[in-house]
Amino acid sequence: YRGDYNETGHRHGNGKLTYANGDCYDGEWKEGKADGRGTFRCRASTYEGLWHQDLKHGQATETYEDESIYMGEFEMGKRHGHGTLKFQDGSDYTGNFDSNDQAAEGTFIWSNGNKYHGQWAENY
Repeated sequence: YRGDYNETGHRHGNGKLTYANGDCYDGEWKEGKADGRGTFRCRASTYEGLWHQDLKHGQATETYEDESIYMGEFEMGKRHGHGTLKFQDGSDYTGNFDSNDQAAEGTFIWSNGNKYHGQWAENY
């Protein structure tokens, strides 16, 4: 870890933590936890956005190893709220998410141009 500490020795302020496996968090810390704006890079994805108590929480963009991209809201570590998920094949979903799943109202556009707008539950 390279960065700021508070008077009790916790990571606090700005800093960069590189884990033994190569994963890296670079951003704001509060009382030893990722909290505020930051970027986390690992083999599976890159997350750029807001954090709260070590969890993805707030507006962010996450790019996955398969090149799909999610832009939208996170809550307690999961896609939750309004967002857009763009898939590698060119299709995309814009609408609501609940605990990572497409939920409630949303629009899915397939790469061939076909479109569905309506209600979703658990990605269906």
